Amino acid sequence: MPKAIRSLLLGGVLLTAVALVGMAATAGVPRPETGWLSWIFIPLYGVGAGMLIAAGLWWLVRFTRRRDDAR
Repeated sequence: MPKAIRSLLLGGVLLTAVALVGMAATAGVPRPETGWLSWIFIPLYGVGAGMLIAAGLWWLVRFTRRRDDAR
């Protein structure tokens, strides 16, 4: 697996994990002083999930091209 795909995959895993932990920590009754904090983790989760999907598709395309190679 190329280093770029591995980095994208690891970054997606880390962002998604941080977002899930953050959403779990800020769940419950919203408090005025930390209410804005819970809204940070939702886009962070989306970016992390998008990175995971992009890494998976990138790897899949490279894998299928390599398998179709006549060499």
